[in-house]
Amino acid sequence: MIIHDRREFAKFEKEKMNAKWDTDNDPTHTSRLCKGYLTKKESDGVLHQMTWPLQSPDLNPIEMVWDELDRRVKEKQPTSAQHMWELLQDCWESIPGESG
Repeated sequence: MIIHDRREFAKFEKEKMNAKWDTDNDPTHTSRLCKGYLTKKESDGVLHQMTWPLQSPDLNPIEMVWDELDRRVKEKQPTSAQHMWELLQDCWESIPGESG
């Protein structure tokens, strides 16, 4: 079982299952309290914390989309807030989505 959010973790706590705690290690998503709690659970053998690089694009694939959108809009050089909004919408629509 891999836990992605607090609800899943609460279920894990209730069931006392062994699990891997999967985060992207972004400092904005961690606190000393949370890190201490997870470290204690890991030392008790209750879970294993997975280590990832900060803000890993592998865990945040939307970041690649935002980058593409940013490049497409800047390329068209918006001249006003309204023009930027229109470009954002046009460029968003031009990014291919999943097929199938």
